[in-house]
Amino acid sequence: MSEFSEYCRHLLANSGSNVYQIANHSSLDRTSIQRMIRGERLPSRKFVKDFCSYLRINPIQQEEVLKLYDIEKIGKTEYLKRCYIKDLIERLSFLENDNSDTLSGSEDFSNAFSVTPCVENKIFFTLQKELETNTNPEILLNVPTSYRYVFFVLKKLFSQFSGHADIKHLITLNSNPSNSLHPCQNLEIMSDVLPTIQLLKDIYHPSYLYSNITCDDEKLMVMPYYIITSQNVLIISSDFKSAVLYHSWDIVKEYRDEFYRIFQMAKPFMEYADNPICIMKALEKNYMDFGLPSHTLEFHPCLFFMNVHFNSEKDSFSELPNAAEYIDALQKMYKVVAASPPPPQKNEEHGFFLFRRGTKYVLSNRKMFWTV
Repeated sequence: MSEFSEYCRHLLANSGSNVYQIANHSSLDRTSIQRMIRGERLPSRKFVKDFCSYLRINPIQQEEVLKLYDIEKIGKTEYLKRCYIKDLIERLSFLENDNSDTLSGSEDFSNAFSVTPCVENKIFFTLQKELETNTNPEILLNVPTSYRYVFFVLKKLFSQFSGHADIKHLITLNSNPSNSLHPCQNLEIMSDVLPTIQLLKDIYHPSYLYSNITCDDEKLMVMPYYIITSQNVLIISSDFKSAVLYHSWDIVKEYRDEFYRIFQMAKPFMEYADNPICIMKALEKNYMDFGLPSHTLEFHPCLFFMNVHFNSEKDSFSELPNAAEYIDALQKMYKVVAASPPPPQKNEEHGFFLFRRGTKYVLSNRKMFWTV
């Protein structure tokens, strides 16, 4: 018996009613109700809503019923993927509407970590000291993307900063998440990183490497996370309950050299381009192994543009292999984009676009916000 059918059975028992009474006083079929609460058959969503309406359950209970129904219908992994994508788009939309400065310190950072004030103070001290003592601050990070306190502090510290700064973040993606205990690990990381890129603008440069190490593996490591600046190294435990701060230049240099050795093997999490040729080359470099340009472009869900106006003339793509394929795929994509105007750009900033064709492929026909 599934969680959905078990919960429906529980609600029915608590209501004081039974299957026969519901069937006699509603349009619901008795056999269908029995099969639903036994886990033998999954009815339609409307049937479930009518069932909830008859039992007069509260909105929170109905939301839980429908959540379990969706999980039963499409699977827990697929359900979680859609939740992460929905959350990602909503957060990006929030930032696009110039609400980034309204983020408060009351945001919940305890969902994955229980951080002690001592650790938070050391993190704040390390980041603030780099900003105060270095005219071109550079911060090297290896912390979980879900630990938002670091990025919240960075946003506050750099809110009035007008010089050149560089925040490099080394991120580990699971090379085969579908066969791991955390099949949504990479998607969860993306839902954290993309809003952070928008939040910290041009100073944040995340790069990624693939590994089979999971978040559960990291919990067994000794001090797996760190923050490196030009003067300090802060080593942090996996539960963020303890941290060690080093000031020695020799130690700082060793950590910086090792960080850059690994960072040079990583790939940028986000690449920017100011013309269509650069975008096409980036797509070709990363995705051509998966098929012809038509397939690469058609099912690519997200692209970052910098006020690009595509020119579909053959001469523009003459230097690329399979130019005809690119032109054909681009023209098909542009027909989708032309269906509705893109969101207005603000102050020549980067615009984020989700193409309906690619989004549909990723979300299995689920409607999402901010789809062009």
